[in-house]
Amino acid sequence: TILADTARAIGLDMSAFTACVDSGQEKEKVSKDIVEGNIVGVHQVPGVLFKRGERSVLVSGNYPGQMQAAIKYLLGQ
Repeated sequence: TILADTARAIGLDMSAFTACVDSGQEKEKVSKDIVEGNIVGVHQVPGVLFKRGERSVLVSGNYPGQMQAAIKYLLGQ
């Protein structure tokens, strides 16, 4: 998936990433983010709203480079 590909591209621990996704432990947060995404204009896929604290970045379209840049920006890298 694009999410897994992006996680791999930015060097995340894929075992931890996969375990987190498979466990569903963040499902409620993701559902809340979907609602928030709809509010800010994400009404189709792909559209990804990256959020950290009060800051967020919307990436629309299949652009892994922009997704990586958004994540690094939010992490302060």
